[in-house]
Amino acid sequence: MSDLVRRASDKRIVRDGATWRNCTVAEAAWSLAQTSPDVPAFYLESGTVSYGELASQARRLIAGLQALGLKSGDRIAFQLPNWIEVAVIDIAASALGLTVVPIVPIYRDRELAFILADAEVRAAFIPQTYRSTDFLNMYQALAADLPALKALVVLRGEGVVSDFTCSSPSSCQSSCAANLVSALSATRSCLA
Repeated sequence: MSDLVRRASDKRIVRDGATWRNCTVAEAAWSLAQTSPDVPAFYLESGTVSYGELASQARRLIAGLQALGLKSGDRIAFQLPNWIEVAVIDIAASALGLTVVPIVPIYRDRELAFILADAEVRAAFIPQTYRSTDFLNMYQALAADLPALKALVVLRGEGVVSDFTCSSPSSCQSSCAANLVSALSATRSCLA
């Protein structure tokens, strides 16, 4: 670390030290869910999501991620717009010690192939389509070059695909954060 970076870091610690919580995103979520379960964490067009609801969804997603065989140190990606699902995924990943690889929705084949391969991403969460881009088709086209990618979870679309071999993606629906666990259950059923 350079002297300039070290001095800047030291100044920030002095400045922010009293307010630094020294906890993970998941620990902060659990704490807020316990102390303020009914307080809105997010304001959406369709209403609010409370800290309690957010933590509950993240806890359920943890079980789904574990069922996929993900463990601490594994990498998961999401290439999603600014949807509530991102917060749920991030909290669950933090709780399990997974490394999150966020990918902006504007990236396409070339950038995706590099990022997913370089990070050795094991699972990815994507929209089926977003702003006229077919993400499912794009990921399927890259599948042969991504041996580490074992699960693909499609949100707010026709279904969930895993190992790119799900015979009936239309039977695996997920339309909102409340259904992330259902999406993972459907992913698990498509692994065989």
